[in-house]
Amino acid sequence: MFADNCKTLQIQANGALKSGTYTVQNSAGQSYRIYCQFYNGYGYTFLSTSTNVNVDMSSLYDDKSHVIIRHKRSNGVQYTSTMAQLGSYASTPVSVQYSAYSGYGGPLNTAMAPYIFVGFIPASMTYTGAVQGWKVNGGDLTFTSCDGNPNSYITFFFNPSGQGYSSYVGGHNTLMYQWYDGASAVAQSEYLPDEFFANYHEVHQGGCGGYSRGSNVPTGGAVGMKFSEY
Repeated sequence: MFADNCKTLQIQANGALKSGTYTVQNSAGQSYRIYCQFYNGYGYTFLSTSTNVNVDMSSLYDDKSHVIIRHKRSNGVQYTSTMAQLGSYASTPVSVQYSAYSGYGGPLNTAMAPYIFVGFIPASMTYTGAVQGWKVNGGDLTFTSCDGNPNSYITFFFNPSGQGYSSYVGGHNTLMYQWYDGASAVAQSEYLPDEFFANYHEVHQGGCGGYSRGSNVPTGGAVGMKFSEY
């Protein structure tokens, strides 16, 4: 039977599915792979980096309050962090898009598509002097926009064609990388398979918050999108 997300798969199985990798289809009947992390009545969806078809991201999650960022270090250990809006932007949904960034300033390395774009403060809400940022693992990380530059995102690139990064390098600061530096280790029973980690990323909070690309902090990353009420 056709299924397009983790929730539908679990409902069809009468709640009997275990966390794992599953194949679903988009509205055109094209197949792709997702990882369903099931908990008690809710869970998270991760998209395989092998994906090469159109994906309606809105079908994969229904809780737009936050995402989880999994990353894998060179020693193989996996870590997790939660990223959400600042309290002052709590009513603004976190936007997860597939190879798109509608409503936001966009990443520099789009030649590495497909990619998962996670947008926080939309371009329409940015202005010079605004206090912006995001919440990572329950703590607010803020900066004051110096020029109204509408960038507020983290992006993970699948990069199947092996493109190199753009010339802009940026750097490592707490605002950019608390999702990495402040992450918690994941229990081995909840490890994601390697195919769900993208080895290229870009993170930007502008203006004057910071910019970085993955060469500054090499790691594999994956975005977990929450679904609920199955």
